[in-house]
Amino acid sequence: MKSSEQIVAGINRKDKQSFKYLYDAYYASLCYYARRFLGGEANEEDIVQEILVKLWEGDCHFESKKFLSAYLYRSVHNSCLFFLRSRKEKAGLDVRQWENILESYSPDQEELLLEEEYYRQIFCALEGLSAQRRMIVEMTMQGKKNEEIAGELHISINTVKTLKKKAYIYLRERLSPICWTFFLTFF
Repeated sequence: MKSSEQIVAGINRKDKQSFKYLYDAYYASLCYYARRFLGGEANEEDIVQEILVKLWEGDCHFESKKFLSAYLYRSVHNSCLFFLRSRKEKAGLDVRQWENILESYSPDQEELLLEEEYYRQIFCALEGLSAQRRMIVEMTMQGKKNEEIAGELHISINTVKTLKKKAYIYLRERLSPICWTFFLTFF
């Protein structure tokens, strides 16, 4: 596995393998981050894809993985705000409502980077789960209840509970204590 410096250097020179690593490491957490802003109002995957394409086509250069991560999450943040702003214009929200929306969606840079690292760790750990366990955890992260998951997957509620419990044991063993706490708090 390449070091962070090698990945960033590869991104800077438009190396395909480095971009594949970037996609694998960040795509899911960027989509989840966008979903938190948009709440189902837009396709977060389109927003993230557009940002990654702009990164590929652009001439940005990064000093470190920290700057790359900050760029990606800030880009998602700004794209989501742009979408919400355009929705505001269509919905005719007044200035005070719009200011409240902006305030609630503007984390500081340190908080943003910390959350990014937690999301990245969570989605990397999810890669180690079986397909069905991963799907159950991801559906839970989307706010779905056990009954909904069982119905969509055509399995019993007890099977959902059992698979979720085993997935959580696996995740707890692989995530740092603080990341596990973050996971339990927000999902």
